[in-house]
Parts: sequence; structure tokens; C-alpha cells
Amino acid sequence: MNTLKVHPRIKELYKFFKINGRLVDIEDFDPEILSIFSREVLKKIQEGQDGWQELLPSGISEMIEEKRLFGCSRRK
Repeated sequence: MNTLKVHPRIKELYKFFKINGRLVDIEDFDPEILSIFSREVLKKIQEGQDGWQELLPSGISEMIEEKRLFGCSRRK
């Protein structure tokens, strides 16, 4: 599938990598999570908003809370 939009200045570089097998399509992905953006999750963590835990893979939110990563304040 060739749906990636590339800036005209790097189009030839993109083609070089694609032809030489350095870029490959991602075929095994979960379309349900395509609306999750890391910057939005990080903002929720830093602002102490609820709901960011459900946006992450199992076990990751617990580690973030336990180690107080990304400005997270522990909630226990």
C-alpha cells in the first residue's frame, strides 16, 4: 500500500529507501488504536486527568504510576 504522503523535497529519498527494502508497510496493526496519540496521553498524565491508563497496553500505566514517570503523581 502506498498511501504515505511525502514532502516533495524528500520524495526521491523515500523512493530510494522503499526500492532498497528499507521501508516496509505495516500490515499487522489494530485499527482501533489509530486514534490514540502519544502527545495527548502525555498531556493527560502530566495534567492528572483520568482515562489515560486505558489508552496504554496492559501493565504500562501501572509502571508509569509506580515510578512516577512523565510527571505522573502517584494515586494510591
